[in-house]
Amino acid sequence: MSKINSKVSKEKEKTGKVPPQVSLERRLKAWELRTQQRMTLREITLELNKLFPKYALKSDHQAVAKMLEETEKEYQQGHAEKIETVKNELLALKDYVIRESRNAWERSKDPEKAVEKRGEQVTRQTAKDQDGDHRYLQTILAAVEDIERAFGLDKAPSAPLLNLQIDFAKLSTDKIVALTKAIKEGKNTDEILSIVSAPDAG
Repeated sequence: MSKINSKVSKEKEKTGKVPPQVSLERRLKAWELRTQQRMTLREITLELNKLFPKYALKSDHQAVAKMLEETEKEYQQGHAEKIETVKNELLALKDYVIRESRNAWERSKDPEKAVEKRGEQVTRQTAKDQDGDHRYLQTILAAVEDIERAFGLDKAPSAPLLNLQIDFAKLSTDKIVALTKAIKEGKNTDEILSIVSAPDAG
């Protein structure tokens, strides 16, 4: 046994805690396994227990989840400006996607016109109502989900929206983000509707 390992083992015996250097190495290894190898929490736990048998984790997921949370927090603090820039760029892009898809959705609902002719003379004109191409709505919802994930709102709890007739296709990106945040915070129906009905900024 090396002097370092011997010192670490004695430190644990004295304090009953995992030494700081081991804790750091284990936490960084957990982050690497999660981000680069896409391992599950259980798989990471098993791998860490192989690498650090003297400091085996008892939980299948809680300890690893805490390690990942701490490392992610440190990363965000160290790269806050860059992360904010990426978020703003993503928001601008998704705002464009939502706006264009919303316009395309409205156009897809325009009546389908048909013209019957006899020679050069128009004998009949008809217009058939269209339901609209719902693929545009799917594109909007996908963009909203991307925004939610970027701003950490994808784990929002259920909100009383099922009985509210809200046309998300007509909401601005700012309103969608505000609405999603309100849902996460558990705002009541009146507060949610006030966000929807509020005038757009600018």
